[in-house]
Amino acid sequence: MKNFVRLTLSIIALATHAVGAGFQLDTNVLSGSFDEETAPSDPDTVRSDAGRITYIKNDTWVVFKDFNLGLGATYFWIEAASASAGGTIELRTGAVNGPLIGTVNITNTGDWLAFRQFGSAVPPSFTGVQDVYLKFVGGGGYLFDTRSFRFQRIAPGLKQVGSSFSSANFDSESAPGGAPIVTNGGAVESISGGSWVAYHGFDFGQDANLFSIEGASPGAGGTVELRLDSAQGVLVGTIEINHTGAWGHFRPFTGVLSTSVSGVHALYLRFVDSRGSGGYLFNVRNFTMSREAPAVVVPYAADDDHDGVPKLLEYAFGMHPQSRDAVPLRVVRRNPAGGSGSYDIEVRLRADNALATKILVSENLTSWDEVSLIFQSGNWQTNNPNVTVSEAIPQDDGLYVIRLKDTRTHTKLFARMFVGAPEGDLNVYPPVSGLAPSPYYTFSVQKVSSLNAANKKDATNWLQPFAWFTRCVDYNPTANLAYYDEFIGGWSHTYCNFETDPHTPIVVKITRLNKPGAPSGPISSATAHPAHKVDACEVINGEVYVTMSQPALVAIDIDGQMDSRDAPRATPAGFGSSAFPYRNEANGAHGVTIFANPFIEDKPQLNGPGVYAVEPGTLPPTDGSWTTLYFKPGVHKLSVDGGGNEREWLTTDPLFLRNNKRYYIPGDAIVYGNLGDSNDDLASENVRVFGHGTISGTKIPHFQDFSAGPLPEAEHKKLRMLQLTRAGNCIYEGITIADPAEHGVYIEGRDEHHSPNFIKWVKNISWRVNNDGGGVTGNGYVEDCFFRHQDDALYVRGIAIRRTVFWSDVNGTTLRCSFVTSDQGPNFPPTLPQDLIVEDCDVIYARGVFAGSDSTTFGIIGTPSAYDSQKTFPDGALTTGQHVIFRNIRVSDPRPARYLLGFDATADDPTRVDVWAGIRFENIDYQYPQVWGWKNRLIGVSGGPIRYFTFDRVFINGARIDAAYLSDPTKFETSFVLDPIFK
Repeated sequence: MKNFVRLTLSIIALATHAVGAGFQLDTNVLSGSFDEETAPSDPDTVRSDAGRITYIKNDTWVVFKDFNLGLGATYFWIEAASASAGGTIELRTGAVNGPLIGTVNITNTGDWLAFRQFGSAVPPSFTGVQDVYLKFVGGGGYLFDTRSFRFQRIAPGLKQVGSSFSSANFDSESAPGGAPIVTNGGAVESISGGSWVAYHGFDFGQDANLFSIEGASPGAGGTVELRLDSAQGVLVGTIEINHTGAWGHFRPFTGVLSTSVSGVHALYLRFVDSRGSGGYLFNVRNFTMSREAPAVVVPYAADDDHDGVPKLLEYAFGMHPQSRDAVPLRVVRRNPAGGSGSYDIEVRLRADNALATKILVSENLTSWDEVSLIFQSGNWQTNNPNVTVSEAIPQDDGLYVIRLKDTRTHTKLFARMFVGAPEGDLNVYPPVSGLAPSPYYTFSVQKVSSLNAANKKDATNWLQPFAWFTRCVDYNPTANLAYYDEFIGGWSHTYCNFETDPHTPIVVKITRLNKPGAPSGPISSATAHPAHKVDACEVINGEVYVTMSQPALVAIDIDGQMDSRDAPRATPAGFGSSAFPYRNEANGAHGVTIFANPFIEDKPQLNGPGVYAVEPGTLPPTDGSWTTLYFKPGVHKLSVDGGGNEREWLTTDPLFLRNNKRYYIPGDAIVYGNLGDSNDDLASENVRVFGHGTISGTKIPHFQDFSAGPLPEAEHKKLRMLQLTRAGNCIYEGITIADPAEHGVYIEGRDEHHSPNFIKWVKNISWRVNNDGGGVTGNGYVEDCFFRHQDDALYVRGIAIRRTVFWSDVNGTTLRCSFVTSDQGPNFPPTLPQDLIVEDCDVIYARGVFAGSDSTTFGIIGTPSAYDSQKTFPDGALTTGQHVIFRNIRVSDPRPARYLLGFDATADDPTRVDVWAGIRFENIDYQYPQVWGWKNRLIGVSGGPIRYFTFDRVFINGARIDAAYLSDPTKFETSFVLDPIFK
C-alpha cells in the first residue's frame, strides 16, 4: 500500500460533479471531480479523496468531459504532492492517447500533503469544448497526488504588486525534507522560529512600500521578516503577528517597508520567535504587497454577537466560541518508513481546556474512533487503550505539547478535534398532528457520538425530524400570475427543523420516497450549499448523509436539480418562454433544506406563569392578562367563521401583536395566517415571535386573487406575514415562513428608538409575485437567516445583515439598495453607528431576472432606482452610500443568471438625481460565469453620478475588479461613474 500521512481538521465533503455540466477555462477545478477514470472498480488505483486524486500509478488516467477551453488556454497549472520520485502528467484531448497539448513534471515535495503548484505552457490552438484527459506516467509505485488545477487564458507570469496571494502557494520552504511547514486550506501552519517560505519572480514594480498579511495565533505570536533573494538576504521590512485568540482566527497585520523595493526579486518570508515563546508561533494566510500610503488600522471591536463583550476582547482572551474551533493538531508518522504502522498525534492544549477536549481518529474518513483527552492530578491521560499519552511537554505560554501514540497498524490516519464546550444536546420535535409530511423526502438525524453502529449507514437508532413541505402551484397557462407557476409550477421545498448545540457533531440522513410522477428511487449525487457550513455531504447506498458540527441552515441539491440546470427560463428573452422544460412536478426542482437551529433557551412551559395555551381549532385571544401566547402542537387556522369553519381570509384576520407580549410557536405546530400590528401609527415595543414552528400563507389570497376583486395597493401591507412598525426591542426568532402571500418579515424601527430589533434564525420560503423577503429598518439586525425568494430578498436597511443564506429562483434583487440614499447615517437615530454592514453572507442560487434583455438592472447587489429622497449630512453629500459596506460575500451558484452589481439611476426616471456614493465592496467572490453573458451595470446620471465606489478584493469568475476590468465594455456597462477606488 501507499506510504503516506493524511491530516484533516474537519470531515471534508467529497467533491461531486454533475456529468455534462462541463468545466470552464479560468476556473479552479477539483481534480477529484473527474467524470471517468482508468479502473473504477479498483480502490487502489486512482481514487477521488476529498476533491483530490490519490493512488495514482503509471499509465492511469482521468477525463473531464465537456471542458470549455473557450478561445484557447495558454497555461495549465496543478497542485500536486509526492513523497516518491514523482512522475509526469500528460494533457491530452479527445482520448487517452489523443493529441498531446502539454506535459507537467511532478517532483518530490517531501510529503503526500505538501502540495505545490506545477505548471506548463499549452498551445492556444486547442479551443472550444473538449474532453480533457490527464494521463499519469512514471515509474513503479504511487507517483503523486493532485488537488486543484486550472487552464487559463493568460500565462501566470510574475507575481504583481497590488494583488492578493495565498501564503500557501510558496515556491520553496526551509525544511522540505525535515519537519515541513504545513499548508492547510490556503494557510501556512506549523511555523516555528527560523523557518521560511519563498515566492520567486515577485515583481515589486516601482517603490512598493506597504505589506499586509493575515495572521492568527492563540499564543504570543512573533515576527515575519521580509527579505530579498535569500532567507538571509536584505531585510526590507518586518510585520509583528500578535495574539488573536485562536489558530483559526485570522486578522490583517500591516507594516511599512523600511526600504522601497523595485523590480523583480525572490521574496522570502522568514519567521522569527521574537517573543521567545517556543513551539509554533502563528499561522499566516493571504498577503498583499502594494504602493499605498501607510494607513491607520482600527480594530473592529463591536459587540457583534450581543453578549455584552466586544468581539476583539473575546478573541484576545479565547472567550469567543469561534476561537475554540481551530487548535493545532498534527498526525506524525514515527514508525520506520515503508509499509503500514503506528502513528503519533501531536496536539497543543491548555490544561484548563482539557475536560472539553475530544479527538476523533479514522483510517477511512467514514468510521471514527473517539478519544477523550483528560488532565487529572497533574497528568494527561486518555480513555482509549489504543491511543495513549506518550509525552506531555509544558510550554512557557501555559500550553502543553502532547504526543499521543496510536498503537494500531494503519495504512493512513486522519484526525480531527473538538475543543471548547462539551458536546451538547440534540432535540427533535414530534410530527405535526393533522399535517401531511413531504411526499418526496424523509429525514433522520442523530448525534455522531450516539449512533449505535461503527458506520453511520448501519445505524438503526435514528431520530425522525418531521419533513415539512411547501410547493408552488402547478403550471396552468390560464392561471393568475399571483404564483410564478409559468416558471416553477410544481416545484416544492421539503425542510426539517430541529435544535442542536454548538460543537455537537450530528449526521442527517435524507431518503427519497417513491412518489409517482416525480423524481424517485435512489439518490445518485448530493451537494451542500453553502458547502462551508457542513463537514461532509456524501451519498451512500442511494441516501444522503450530511455531517455538521455547528447549527446552520443549509440546502442540499439532490441529483443536480438546481446545480446542473439553468435558471427557470429557457432563454434570456421573453417572460414565460414555453420552451422551459422544468416547470412541472416530474422535472421540477424539489428543494431540500436542513434547518439545524441553535437551542431556544427560554422556551415557555405550558403551565408556566402568564402562559395562555391556544388549542388547535380555536382562535387565539387578541389581548388579555397573559404574557405569552403558546400555540400548542398541531394545526392552527386564523381564518374561520363563528362556528370554527374555515373561510376566505379577510384583511381583519391577522393576529394583531400586542406590546410586551410573546408569541411562541413550537416546532410541532403550524399557524395558517399572519401576524402584525393593528395600527402603523402606534409604537410596537417588546414584542417577540419565536419558536421553530411554521407560519404559512397558503390560505391567504394574493392581492390579485380575492373573490371580490384585487386588493387595493394601500391594503397590501395587511398581507405581510410578520409586520411591526415603529418598533423597539422586538424580535422574530427561529420561525419558518412558508408560501407568504406578500412580503415576508418586517420590523420597521423608529427613528427615535434606541433599543435594537432583531430577525434571527428565520427561514422564508416563497413562491408568489411580490414575495419580497423584507428586513429591518432603523436600529435593527438580520442575522443567521435563510431566504428562498421569488422577488427581492432583503432591503439593505438597518444596522447589519449577517451570516444569511439567499436562494433566488425567478425575479428581483437579492440585496436591494433602494433605500441606502435615505435610510442611514449619523442622524438616524442620533446615537447609532454610521456603518450599515452586510457581511458573511452566501448567495447559493442567483437565478431568473425579470425582463427579457440585459438592459434591466437586477444584479445580486444593487437597485434599478432609489425610492426615497436624500438627506443632507454634515459631510455635504446627498447620500449615505458612504456608510454602506458589503463584505465577505460568496456567490457560489454554479449557473448564475444574475450578475453581481446592478445600480441604475435611469431605470424608473432618467431625470432623477439619486446619488450613490462611497459604497464599499470588500472580499466578495462571484465564483462562476454568468450563464447568459450579461454585463454588470453601474449607471449614474449627470445630476447624480455614481461616485467613490470602493472595490477591495472583489472577484468575478476569478478576475479581480480593478480599473481595467471596470472600464472593459465586455464586462461592465457604465455611465457617469466617477472616481472609483481600487484596493
